[in-house]
Amino acid sequence: MEEQKKAKQVKMGEGQNSNPKYSYEELRQIADSLFNENKYLKHELQQAQAYIGTVNRLEYLFRIVECDHNNKNNSVSFASDFVEKCIDEIQKIMDTPADEKEEDKEN
Repeated sequence: MEEQKKAKQVKMGEGQNSNPKYSYEELRQIADSLFNENKYLKHELQQAQAYIGTVNRLEYLFRIVECDHNNKNNSVSFASDFVEKCIDEIQKIMDTPADEKEEDKEN
């Protein structure tokens, strides 16, 4: 928390006429805090991208199943074993693991 305040002070000092002089240790702390914040944000971004990828994949899987269901009487259709694999994958993605269920109960 203290590191974030110092980082904000650096930003605030940039717009003013004064040029604050920081000691080597203060600059090192600011750099460390910025590094840690960058690392955290990078991790959050990776998680968000993984989530978005999963959601997109689910959309396509549901479309395949829906297309197969709607085209049962049509000659153009997906192979039944492929559709079954899609359904299985949907179930795996949608099923909440037992570990997560227990954690939710504890919280």
